[in-house]
Amino acid sequence: SSSEIGMLTAAFERMRHDLADRDARISEAHTQLALAGKLSVIGELAASVAHEVKNPLAAVVGYAQYGGSAKTLEEGREMCHLIEEHAWRASRILGTVLGFARDSRPTFGPLDAASQVEYALKLLAPQLRSKGIRLETSLDPAMPHVNGSAGELQQVLGFPHALPAADRQA
Repeated sequence: SSSEIGMLTAAFERMRHDLADRDARISEAHTQLALAGKLSVIGELAASVAHEVKNPLAAVVGYAQYGGSAKTLEEGREMCHLIEEHAWRASRILGTVLGFARDSRPTFGPLDAASQVEYALKLLAPQLRSKGIRLETSLDPAMPHVNGSAGELQQVLGFPHALPAADRQA
């Protein structure tokens, strides 16, 4: 009869709806489980990184303390070289962790490119000066914003890889 067909149709519709709801919850649980797994690995990695970074930082502090009482300019320069070497080592360790932890999808939006360039150059200034590089900029503060990702732009602008490869420790 048509009422039985209507009841069956309603029952099937409820089951379809329940299955779709369960499927959505399972999909969300899967996403959360994947995130929890990644966060667990990052937590373990953080403990390892803390140990790995502690060593070069302890060396930096030791060389800085020793360099402060260096008897000769050459001895002081050697301490500065060792400080730089260990600082780069710590930077590489942290860079590896950041690369692992970073969301692979950049966030795009309005971006003040001029201020991003100034920020990157400010961070690079000590390295540039140590290489005898004098940099002059003339950025228009009224330059319109562009659509972009600050993180991606900072990676392109630089930090250690902006300097010639021959000048860096591997």
